Amino acid sequence: MGNYNAFIERMKKEKEGFAEVWENTRELRDIVDFLIYLRIFKNLTQEDLAELSGLEQSAISRIERGKTNLQFITLNKIAKAMGYRITLEEIKK
Repeated sequence: MGNYNAFIERMKKEKEGFAEVWENTRELRDIVDFLIYLRIFKNLTQEDLAELSGLEQSAISRIERGKTNLQFITLNKIAKAMGYRITLEEIKK
């Protein structure tokens, strides 16, 4: 992960606006990372998850690569397909 982290730090310094966008999308990246973890933990391929969730494999791929705006309804379909449900624990100020 060292090279990845070094790349991100370099981009924050070199690309105007990158640091702000990076920080503003942290929660979404955390959610996507957790979805990937769950899919792998459940030993599912993107194709498997697509079939279970009723989504296209290409949609799963775009979500995992951060190339789409993940809507709650889509997140919920993916979670349900893996046997989970989305809950709101708390809202922080």
